[in-house]
Amino acid sequence: MQPRYATTLFDPDSTQCPAVARHIDFVDYEAEVPVHTHRKGQLIIALYGAVICRAENDIWIVPPHCAVWIPGGMPHSIKATWNAHLNYLFIEPGAAALPDKCCALAISQLIKE
Repeated sequence: MQPRYATTLFDPDSTQCPAVARHIDFVDYEAEVPVHTHRKGQLIIALYGAVICRAENDIWIVPPHCAVWIPGGMPHSIKATWNAHLNYLFIEPGAAALPDKCCALAISQLIKE
């Protein structure tokens, strides 16, 4: 089954809040967000299922209870498995001390929630 392309995208840059969280479930289908960028950095947390991120000519496979950090302004795409439950945390540049390159990050129970 081919993944569906997201037809409506949340624009994290449309808010002045320094951090914005979103929870997304893909219960019955795979989904894919084509290459895009936004000013805010993005922490992608897989709670269940998995997600594949492409950025900086690398592929990041994010299994459950893991996360990948994508700095703001970095072109990237995301593909979620049919059973993925994801949390996204968008963070304004300079609001927290975070890496300036894509990387896997350990996450606490508090961040997962």
